[in-house]
Amino acid sequence: MKVLIVGAHPDDYEIGMAGTIKKHTSNRDEVYSIIMSKGGKIGHGEERAKESLVSAELLGIKKVFSLDFEDTNIPSGFEAIEKIEKIIKELRINRIYTHSIRDVHQDHRNTSRATLAAGRNVKQILFYESPSSDLDFRPTFFVEITDFLDDKLKVLAAYNSLKKVNKRYFEIEAIKSSASFRGYQSNVKFAESFEIFRFLE
Repeated sequence: MKVLIVGAHPDDYEIGMAGTIKKHTSNRDEVYSIIMSKGGKIGHGEERAKESLVSAELLGIKKVFSLDFEDTNIPSGFEAIEKIEKIIKELRINRIYTHSIRDVHQDHRNTSRATLAAGRNVKQILFYESPSSDLDFRPTFFVEITDFLDDKLKVLAAYNSLKKVNKRYFEIEAIKSSASFRGYQSNVKFAESFEIFRFLE
C-alpha cells in the first residue's frame, strides 16, 4: 500500500497519528507526507522543518514534501490542489490521511479542502484527530497503537522547538490520555481515531 499523510504544519500528523504511521511502515507500506507550511508563526520555521525530517526518519516515512506556504494563510484553491495532486499521481497513492474538514484552525481546514479536491480519485481518505478538531469530530475508524505508543512519544520528543514555546496542545500527558481514551472506546489499551471520508476496498 502507498500512503500519503498531509499536514498543515510540522508536528500536526505526528500528534494525530504517529502511532498509525509507524504501524504502516512496520507493515512495509510505503508512506509519504506533505507539510504545507514550516509553521513559522510558532517558534522558528526552519528549526521546525528540520525537526520534521528527524521525525520522518524515526517513523520510516520515505519522503517529506515541504510546500512552504505561509503559516496561518495556507490556501485551499488551485495552487495548493495542483501541488498535492501532482504528488498523488506521481506516487500512485492508495490511501490519504489529512486534517478534518471541521477543524477550527483555518490552515487545517484549508489543507483538508485542498487534499480532498486533489485526492478526488483516491479510494481511501481518512481524517486524523487534532487538538483543534471541533466537537463534531466523530471517529468511525480506530487503529490500535499499543505496540507503537513509545514510538509516538519518541517522535514528539524530536520537536524541541515546541517545548520552548510551551503550547498546551503539545502536552505529552494529554496526548497519552487521548490515546488511552480512544483505546478505551475501541476496547484496546491505546488507539488513534479517524473519521472516514471515503473508504472503498
